[in-house]
Amino acid sequence: MMTMLDGLPFYMPYLLLAAVSFGGMLLIFLWRTSRVAIVKKFQIKILNTQGFYETLFVDGGQSLLSALVFKGFALPSGCGGGGTCCQCIIKVPYHDTSPNQQERTTLTTSEINQGHRLACQIEVASDVNIEIQSQNASIQLVQARVLSNEFISPLIKELVISLPVDANFSFAAGQFVNIKIPPFNQAMNRLIIPEKFSTQWQSYRLDHYRVANIEEIERSFSMACSPKTDNKLMFNIGLALPKNGFGPGHGSSYLFSLKAGDALEFSGPLGEFVSDENSQREMIFVGAGTGLAPLKSHIDHINSSQSQRKMSLWFGTRSQEDIFHRAHFDSLMRRNRHFRWTVALSKPDTQWQGASGYIQRTLFDSYLNQHPRLKDCEFFLCGPSAMINDIKRRLQRQGVADEQIKCDDFLL
Repeated sequence: MMTMLDGLPFYMPYLLLAAVSFGGMLLIFLWRTSRVAIVKKFQIKILNTQGFYETLFVDGGQSLLSALVFKGFALPSGCGGGGTCCQCIIKVPYHDTSPNQQERTTLTTSEINQGHRLACQIEVASDVNIEIQSQNASIQLVQARVLSNEFISPLIKELVISLPVDANFSFAAGQFVNIKIPPFNQAMNRLIIPEKFSTQWQSYRLDHYRVANIEEIERSFSMACSPKTDNKLMFNIGLALPKNGFGPGHGSSYLFSLKAGDALEFSGPLGEFVSDENSQREMIFVGAGTGLAPLKSHIDHINSSQSQRKMSLWFGTRSQEDIFHRAHFDSLMRRNRHFRWTVALSKPDTQWQGASGYIQRTLFDSYLNQHPRLKDCEFFLCGPSAMINDIKRRLQRQGVADEQIKCDDFLL
């Protein structure tokens, strides 16, 4: 009786046996690998003052900020998860891990002692209970229209929007909103650049770029106006310049292209960069770039309230071309004897008669080092993290308490 193996080379059965054995081993390997690759889920309990009000189950191995955003809790984040903007702050009563170095740099000692953490710096690796600040309960989703969008410096536009009559939107000076950026595709050379700013645009070769955004995103922008401004909001939009092989920023490029009448959607208000209106302490504002926006909101609000509080603004930028709101603050200084402002340029030309170098050096050399009562001051810092960290270190060396310092990190 003949079998299927008759007539085959003598070694063929051995090859078939080897193939079967190899296939079995491969299946075992793949099975074990798939088991290792299974993503473990963890439980997040979000608390309010009455107890747990929502329980989420999320995948491990991601940041807590990403997990919450994916589940619909749109915590603000203006630094892309770098831990510098301090906007995704939450309270974690109990957690296995201690704050990392970035959190210890960004948060105050008092905040850390109270259990505050940055959601972007916590990896989901265990079950966790958190408290999201109650301010998020008042967030509104608002449909607005652009009133104007004009250049106020080579790389900054003043965007003014009108609110619907029934919006009933209110905010505190220093707060921000998250503006929705829809999918878009646009060439930067379609923007109309004022002649006086064209040289800077050409130096960055910005007209050579095309910016495409494939999905809806959000970007955070502080109001640059007093909360008492009727039915409209003002923002200072700084163009995020190309770097590290990437083109201009998606959010700022889109907002730069908006024209009067265009629709715009945002959610807010958000942020804790606010002041105690019952305080009579001297207010010292320090900003750079578009970090001037929330400081202007504070100053305009205090001025409109007829307060007698002493205020000073210290603004740092590169060149005279980059100074914006100059006429506004010059006029305010003439009208309000309790307000003064100083500008320092890091790259001044020969015609500049004011202070030069970084603004923090001017602030300390010309004012704070001789100040008799720093404990009676409140400091509001808004700008690049390097500037903020330097000022905080200097203030702490002079005995200023963390509670006297409020910070808002800006990318530009």
